[in-house]
Amino acid sequence: MNTYGNRLLKCTAAFAFAFAVLLLVGCGDKTPPGAVTMFAAQSGDGEITLSWVNPPDKDLAGVRVVRSQSAPPAKPSEGLEIFSDSGTGLVDGNVTNGTPYFYAA
Repeated sequence: MNTYGNRLLKCTAAFAFAFAVLLLVGCGDKTPPGAVTMFAAQSGDGEITLSWVNPPDKDLAGVRVVRSQSAPPAKPSEGLEIFSDSGTGLVDGNVTNGTPYFYAA
């Protein structure tokens, strides 16, 4: 067998081994992280302070907070994204006193 054939055989064997390991072991955690809890808002003069507790899931990449003026956001695509990070709170200083705001995390 020539050199190309040897390399092809080795690559095929390595792929088959890796595929077998994935079948036997699985691909890991397939459950998305839980939702934040204790989501709270406190109004102030020209600002709203938001706080929450992140879920304990180790695969949590971060929290996305959206804001709407018309209705509570029912899904992530509704509202303006004002936060995307792993923190546990923020101060939204881009608000107007007397105007209702709805948030979702």
